[in-house]
Amino acid sequence: KRPQKRREVAAVISIYTLIFIILSAIMIKWADQYQFPISPERRMARVERLAQDIENTTMRREIAYKIDDLTRYGQAAVEPLLRLLENEDPNKKEMAAEALGKLGDTAALKPLYSLLDHPWDNVRSCALGSIVQLGDRNIIPVLFSSLESGHPDLSHCQIYESFATFHVTESWELLASASENEESEWTRICAVKAMAEIQPGKMAPYLIPLLGLESKRLRAEAVRIASTVQDERLLPYLKKLQEDEYYEVRLLANRAIEAIENQ
Repeated sequence: KRPQKRREVAAVISIYTLIFIILSAIMIKWADQYQFPISPERRMARVERLAQDIENTTMRREIAYKIDDLTRYGQAAVEPLLRLLENEDPNKKEMAAEALGKLGDTAALKPLYSLLDHPWDNVRSCALGSIVQLGDRNIIPVLFSSLESGHPDLSHCQIYESFATFHVTESWELLASASENEESEWTRICAVKAMAEIQPGKMAPYLIPLLGLESKRLRAEAVRIASTVQDERLLPYLKKLQEDEYYEVRLLANRAIEAIENQ
């Protein structure tokens, strides 16, 4: 029967709307996941065409888009990306290094190591990030050596994050010293954050001084770490921050206190 009353019309429209929403959601999901089969020859031709386009591109944004497209081809993209590591353009080196970490092919490790002393910070950072992402623990002695020699090429923050990723307990004393003695307050935060990942039960005394930093942004970051550690020794210091002049610090302190008290 045709709908006669307004309520019946509204009900029918709602039902059909719901049907179309469900069908659209299914079609969108299907379109994202389904890949039309292509021959290996055509696949490689597309990869090589993309690689050539990247070689001929100088705009950073276009390079990023094209390398992202290239990475979608998975294993077939590894060889072109390795070639890009040898390109003179540091933007291409940087983005290719990052993409290789996502692809998970350990064949990229040796050329990535060669970029750790590249003049550009971003290139070094992406190379180190991908080595860590590939799970190569051989990087650990390199990180220790870099810190001990005062070698400036690798970011201390990224080194500390790498220690946390590999859960390097041997780095504890070094991180503890950094949390107290690093000139950069942000780097001290990085050290404590790594300590919270490695041995959360031991790091509260090192975090307490950072809860009183002058920078409101860094105070907020210290409170975020406190909320993940959930150590009762931090409660008196967090309660003081409930009256902080900075709204975000007050909000985060309240959440951290709640998390600690309810654990």
